Amino acid sequence: MFCIAEKAGDNLKISHTPQLLAKSLTGIRGLDEITEGGLPEGCTSLICGNAGCTKTILGMEFLLHGALKYNEPGIFVSFEETDADLTSNFATMGYDQAGDYNLDGLFIRLGQAIDAIGAKRVVLDSIEVLFGGLTNTSILRAKLRRLFRWLKEKGVTAIVTGERGERTLARHDLGEYMADCVVLLDLRVEEQISTRRLRVVKYRGSSILVSGTAGSGKSSVAVKFVDAACSRGESCLYFAFEESPQQIIRNMLSIGINLSHWIEQGLLRFHASRPSVHGREMHLMTMHKLILEFNPSNVVVDPISALTVVGSDKEAKSMLTRLIDFLKTKKATTMLTGMTHVGDKLEASNDSIPSLIDTWLSLRDIEDQGERNRGMYILKSRGIAHSNQIREFILSDIADPL
Repeated sequence: MFCIAEKAGDNLKISHTPQLLAKSLTGIRGLDEITEGGLPEGCTSLICGNAGCTKTILGMEFLLHGALKYNEPGIFVSFEETDADLTSNFATMGYDQAGDYNLDGLFIRLGQAIDAIGAKRVVLDSIEVLFGGLTNTSILRAKLRRLFRWLKEKGVTAIVTGERGERTLARHDLGEYMADCVVLLDLRVEEQISTRRLRVVKYRGSSILVSGTAGSGKSSVAVKFVDAACSRGESCLYFAFEESPQQIIRNMLSIGINLSHWIEQGLLRFHASRPSVHGREMHLMTMHKLILEFNPSNVVVDPISALTVVGSDKEAKSMLTRLIDFLKTKKATTMLTGMTHVGDKLEASNDSIPSLIDTWLSLRDIEDQGERNRGMYILKSRGIAHSNQIREFILSDIADPL
């Protein structure tokens, strides 16, 4: 049986707070608590990990609990094992799964199978075997995108399993940037002790990193993001670790952005704190509490580099990973600012940002012919076509300057 171990003394319960994002309970002890209600309903989740980390077991239990507990029929599509092998393997775990598995003609027969039993859940295990014959990455991703879109149009909650890559979450980046939810399973053997771990890497929310040197306009870009979101009626929570709210409001008036009226309307809330006042865990707990209280659509952390001054880089990376994971489960669009230094390599960042950042904007100073200008370019943006050019941007007191 697949389950997630809980620490002694923990009292984890599923949150029943109303949410905009519908979720589908997996029935797996621990996973529903971590995801606060299950996987995104009607969407595709990628379960990736190395061999032996129980990807297939997780998918099968998702279907079994759906049928037995939630009256949701399911279909298991295996590209590696026969139906007889699957039935035999899971029978050893106490499950009786007599039934047929449709494995041929995926797009036609899977559609027929879904319609025939009114399936609400689908598991595809594993995706590498399905597209293993394709060597062109562009074609492979296009077909995978079509598959994910087709599953969403069918209205099923789907799990796709995939092998973990050497430097990526999934081999060849399969589905990592297209899936609505990404769960990473990890099997480690340390000092002859085997341990399995689970981490929710992505959950629909979007995370954006804006990095650059001092004075390059990181905070100005973040405030412009806040101003645009509030003008659409979206709530924003701004964590400031270097300047006070009054100083930020005053500075932004110089580029034509008035944040005061968004505060008065209740759409914008600031929380300012010096990093040295508390330890990282206290900062993280405070941020969690404020996010739960305010339930913002957008969050700004300015700058995350300030949180790296206390403790080791490993501790800083752990904190940032947990913070971003939490914000993704809350479906909040998050903008982080980070400091880089003159002479750093193109992709350098001293904030130990993990691979779960969806979009990375880099700001730089350009000195040419006696002028110092600001440039902006996109280092990466998962699943979104983007320019590879460096664009100049100007800070001025004219309305909509960026």
